Amino acid sequence: LSKAYYKDSAEILAVARDALRQGHRGRIALFHGARAIGGLYLRDALDALEARSPLVRCTPCVSGPDVPPGIANGRVVDIA
Repeated sequence: LSKAYYKDSAEILAVARDALRQGHRGRIALFHGARAIGGLYLRDALDALEARSPLVRCTPCVSGPDVPPGIANGRVVDIA
């Protein structure tokens, strides 16, 4: 298991898409974090990627006080 942390979620999306295009066969776990739910600006794109590939699992994370159901509560570095 290897982990890579990116500050820009768009980088995460690009790396995952490229890996799948190149035939990557291993599981890909993506953690997308923000202080508030509104900061998860790539959530729809990451959910779509997860829906297209059984290899991808996306976990949205919110570290602030108002965490909706279905969202991990905490910082990405603590949850991943």
